Amino acid sequence: MIELLILLVMLGTELMKLFLLHRISMQLAAKEKTPTKKAPPKARESFVVKRMEQRLKEAMYPNE
Repeated sequence: MIELLILLVMLGTELMKLFLLHRISMQLAAKEKTPTKKAPPKARESFVVKRMEQRLKEAMYPNE
């Protein structure tokens, strides 16, 4: 009788370990699937910055 009780306790702990491992692996898999944010474009590539550079060049070198 006591052997059966010990066996049930051991079985319960093993099932609990498996459940926790499965839950952790599912959380890691979900974290990997989340999309990452794209980095904002560099300032040099911005239209506004290019336009300002063009105006500065025109102001500094008006004859070119």
